[in-house]
Amino acid sequence: MRTRVKFCGITSEADAMEAVAAGADSLGFVISKSPRQIHPKSVRDIVMKLPPMVTSIGVFVNENAAYVEQVSELCKFNAIQLQGAENLDEFSFKIPVIKAYKINAPHDLKQLNIDTRICACLFDSKSHDAPGGTGITFDWNIIKGTIFPKPLILAGGLTPANVSEAIRVLRPYAVDVSSGIEKAKGIKDVNLMHAFVQQVRMADRSD
Repeated sequence: MRTRVKFCGITSEADAMEAVAAGADSLGFVISKSPRQIHPKSVRDIVMKLPPMVTSIGVFVNENAAYVEQVSELCKFNAIQLQGAENLDEFSFKIPVIKAYKINAPHDLKQLNIDTRICACLFDSKSHDAPGGTGITFDWNIIKGTIFPKPLILAGGLTPANVSEAIRVLRPYAVDVSSGIEKAKGIKDVNLMHAFVQQVRMADRSD
């Protein structure tokens, strides 16, 4: 199966276009407070220029459901990604929802209750200092072999140096990277973006 690639934390049109050229399937835009935060109106302008088949995802952390859906409509997001402790009962699910789950130890997996209304489950490492993405890997073997009710998206500390191994271990539906392809917070590195996608494709061919 071809592993999908999501580049998250896009903050400029230039980075968005470079991400598309590198082969990203999806772009993530962080609307909540973050070093990679981008204004919804800027996102809308970028999304309007994306080519067909490249999806846009709005990333939110503990925001009001009505606000999330209002912004998502403004930006014409294809999906929303919830990174915090949101109450899913407050959402209408008119837009597909990706829910992030934080994992550091086997007991974290045992305590999971994955909502079947979501379109995919994203696994990231747990950090008390980072309610959003952490940029830190977790032990992939914790979830290896587990069958989830929704497609698996792997995040947390992925880079061109380790994404091939991550795919070999888990064979996820998609991989999600932000800091691992940056030269500074919120600014992507063209060479790292291309290298990341190349490593993903090499891993796919190795199966």
